[in-house]
Formats: sequence, C-alpha cells, structure tokens
Amino acid sequence: LLLIIAAASGCLTTTALGLWLDGFVEPSRATNGILAGLVSITAGCATVNCFGALIIGIGAAPVYVGASTLLELCSIDDVVDAFPVHG
Repeated sequence: LLLIIAAASGCLTTTALGLWLDGFVEPSRATNGILAGLVSITAGCATVNCFGALIIGIGAAPVYVGASTLLELCSIDDVVDAFPVHG
C-alpha cells in the first residue's frame, strides 16, 4: 500500500508541477514521477505510515523535476532521465 501511495503522489505532483511550469502535461514526466516516488519510498518502506508515504512521494516530485531541468540547462543528454529519477 505504501508503494502505491508514494508512486501515485509522485506522479500527481510531478504532473501538476509540469503543468504549472511548462503549461502542458508530458507523459514521460508523469511516468518518471511514478519512478521517483517508488525510489524515494524504498529505503523507509518498513518504517513509515500512509501519511509518510504521501509526503515522501510529494517530496520526490520537485527533486526529480529540478534535477531534470538542471540537466537540460547544462545540456547534459539523459534521454530517459535516469539520473534525476535515481539521483
């Protein structure tokens, strides 16, 4: 249950940030938001409750979006955004 909550909140927050920053929804950003939420909850999955999973997923979104934007600004080619998702 905690994985689903973190993944969903990561996806929704990443989608909302993308809509707010770019003015449109990008499907690859939404799916990477799911992965960012899953990566973020992995270490603490046994110790957090449902509200904690929600907060972790929400917190993963701006970290992913910021890292992805920084890579674009630095002209670093990461086609599938593997580093921002896992970094």
